[in-house]
Amino acid sequence: DVPNIRKDDNMSLSEFPDLSNEEKLDEATNLIQNSGTSYRFCHDTWRQKILSLVLDSYIRDIHIHAASAIELRIANMEDADYRTKMRLLRHQKASGNTSKSAQLSLDVGKSFVHLGLNSHSIHVYNSALSMWQS
Repeated sequence: DVPNIRKDDNMSLSEFPDLSNEEKLDEATNLIQNSGTSYRFCHDTWRQKILSLVLDSYIRDIHIHAASAIELRIANMEDADYRTKMRLLRHQKASGNTSKSAQLSLDVGKSFVHLGLNSHSIHVYNSALSMWQS
């Protein structure tokens, strides 16, 4: 089980008024790392604030590790459901891995076509194309 951090929980960065945002982030990171527990952020404000303070390269690394973890859990990509493939695709794209993202986009697009979700398929294909344009 992964504990949820909600806005009404006792963890609040406002309890550290004398610290800069970077110091608050360091303090929060130390508390989480030293607890030995994983956390899922349920309150979007927390998530957005933390992401705004994290370096882009670190965010890419997080997505690389997340994609690797998903790939390890999938024994055979053909057997994975489209939700898992979409989650993997989001992490691959965010990590900057364009070749894996393109291959996975084709696979996900085909899955949507087989489900009769043609508009979703087109959206996935367009998203893959825009990745190469940027």
